[in-house]
Amino acid sequence: MRHETSDYVQMALFLSFMAVGLPVNISTLIYMLRRYRHAKSFLLLLHINLNISDILVLGVYVPGLIGWLITLEWKGGALMCKVMRFVDVFVLAIRLDFVLKKQECKCPGKAELTNQ
Repeated sequence: MRHETSDYVQMALFLSFMAVGLPVNISTLIYMLRRYRHAKSFLLLLHINLNISDILVLGVYVPGLIGWLITLEWKGGALMCKVMRFVDVFVLAIRLDFVLKKQECKCPGKAELTNQ
């Protein structure tokens, strides 16, 4: 199989996202964890969860996509395929939880109406 131009563009974008995003997210996580020790805020905890999901995407999911784009076939085996799908769904669930909890912080009355 041959690579198309879009494959190279995707690989370059994914690599640049990883090169910039991983160090920034890791340093931000360290900063937020230090801040959380002194000021235990629920919103800060939500941002920590979002940051962890970003690190999971950039550190686990994106390298798998890059590997798949390089080989154009899955060489990770059945177990790695299941792990990649789990990480994909897990990160989506974390992000969805973040959005819902942040909305609940902004509008607590609306959350009570939807739970009834």
